[in-house]
Amino acid sequence: MIYKETQEIKTDENGLFNSIIGQGNITSDSPKGFETIDWSLGYYFLKVELSLGNNGHYKDMGTNQLWSVPY
Repeated sequence: MIYKETQEIKTDENGLFNSIIGQGNITSDSPKGFETIDWSLGYYFLKVELSLGNNGHYKDMGTNQLWSVPY
């Protein structure tokens, strides 16, 4: 794990939500801040976990590789 944060997010009337990675609450066990990640060191993956009702019990929603976008 390179970075870990939590966010409290509400869905719209269709159950959809938007989230900006790096703008959540950094957890106490996060090794570093989002802005200090060295993106040149290799591949990175995003793991999403969901806690319904904010009860602290998280369900793994999957892991996907973060891909760079040409600019």
